[in-house]
Amino acid sequence: MTFRFFHSCTLICLALTGWAATEVQNHQVLQNLSGSQGSETHFFIQVPSGADTLTITISGGSGDPDLYVRQGSPATRSQYDCRPYLNGPNEECQIDQPSGIYYILVRGYTAYSGLSLTAAYNDGSPLALASGVPLGPLSGAQDEQLNFYLDVPQGASDLRFEISGGNGDPDLYVRYGSQPSLTQYDCRPWLNGPNELCAIAQPQAGTYFVMLVGYNAFSGLTLSAQFEPPADCGPDDTSWISMNDLGDGTVTQNQYASYVRLMGSGLANYQIEICQPAQLGTVTFDYDPIQIGGGYDQYFTYTYSHLGPRPNNADSFQIKASKNGNTALKTLKLNLQNPIVENPVQPNCSNIDVDLDQDGIPDCAEQPGSTFYGMPLYDWGARPNQPDIFIEVDYMPIHELRDYDGNLVLDSHGHPIMDHGTQPLRESLDIITAIYADHGYALHFDIGDLYDQAPGLDPYDYDLGGGEEVPYAEYIHLNRWTDTYHGRTIPIPGMVEDFMPQYFANRPERSRVFYYCLFANSQGGSNRGSSGQAFDTFDQAFYISMGG
Repeated sequence: MTFRFFHSCTLICLALTGWAATEVQNHQVLQNLSGSQGSETHFFIQVPSGADTLTITISGGSGDPDLYVRQGSPATRSQYDCRPYLNGPNEECQIDQPSGIYYILVRGYTAYSGLSLTAAYNDGSPLALASGVPLGPLSGAQDEQLNFYLDVPQGASDLRFEISGGNGDPDLYVRYGSQPSLTQYDCRPWLNGPNELCAIAQPQAGTYFVMLVGYNAFSGLTLSAQFEPPADCGPDDTSWISMNDLGDGTVTQNQYASYVRLMGSGLANYQIEICQPAQLGTVTFDYDPIQIGGGYDQYFTYTYSHLGPRPNNADSFQIKASKNGNTALKTLKLNLQNPIVENPVQPNCSNIDVDLDQDGIPDCAEQPGSTFYGMPLYDWGARPNQPDIFIEVDYMPIHELRDYDGNLVLDSHGHPIMDHGTQPLRESLDIITAIYADHGYALHFDIGDLYDQAPGLDPYDYDLGGGEEVPYAEYIHLNRWTDTYHGRTIPIPGMVEDFMPQYFANRPERSRVFYYCLFANSQGGSNRGSSGQAFDTFDQAFYISMGG
């Protein structure tokens, strides 16, 4: 991460000299900017590698500001990569194949006010939308796709996705739970022009994904998403029936289970629901209620789902029971004594469920500067727009060759013949990696120091710090078992019991990403093991036997 470290130092040093700049996020619109004649206002945006054209725009308001853009170092009046130098407040800079930090200077050729500044690029990963916060101006070429998502809480209503303004003909696609495509969507108005609307009266709780596709090229577009937040159910009211948690409300693990006792007359076939959801977890009602004298016991579970530090150790939710126009409301309070669940992605990622390439790794963990359970997956080659497969490989050393009766195999001079071991050839891994790449998969082997024999990690040499040489075993199976051959009893070690606990499972964070592969000698003791009979479960671990 030398590049990011260098530019972080640059920003720190400039700040110490009194220079200050405002960071602009992708597609963010900074509004109502103003400055006097000769004033200089600085901004910067960080662009990841793999992004397409970066567009920086100033527009609107009055006066004559000038736009300057420069990569790597602050822009000045004499040092810049782009300076349109036009009359009026509307100027634009476009940079093809951008990467790194771009510094932006807005200088008042004359005094100006009411100016808007936008910086935007598309790196293939979806952008987060916020309810009631318009995003734009957006632009795209014919057939270009822009992706977004919106998290909708439980109890929200009247969800609307709308595109408007500008010119051209973009098409709006909306889908719940996964990325829409040209053929898979929940809503697609498909109208002429830039104005389209998708309205969902009763949205589901979860993530809605939005795609804009240029039927024709478009520009100046505004995208807005909005929903009505969950209604405030009002103060507790148990005048009709009483409702109480039979537990003490103390959450010691990441799940709390208890019963709500409902007592009162006329309760048969009542309806119960979550009126106000919990803030740090989710509540579900499970199983049918248990009838007791004068009422019912309703089972529920609270599952803690918050990542990272929490504001305090309290959570609550409000339940609503109703029947024939009668309603009861009750807030149940929880005392959180469970351990804090650290965010596995650092810096903290609130969109950990977004995994558009469906490789089991959150897209936000495949960004520059992020780690996943402490592993720098981006540095190891993971990207958000490709399915990544990580495999840790252990292998066995050179050893004395034995026959199927367990006797040493000797040469003509009576010396033991040495087998070549099970070290995988680099050329073989290169070929396998290329084959997977041809089918759209990025395969990342971790063979340890076998090829580079040097300290530190090196993805180029398949060294991600995990693979290693393990003790030689003549035979191996997935699990331990006993084989027989010509009256000989042969205990066969199991990969799961005898290798994985010591060489893979002892680092549990890796099992969240890596598969485990053991290159072994022979599968069984009775001449049945061969590479053609390699047992492969591939749910988490597998081995390859070379025969014997």
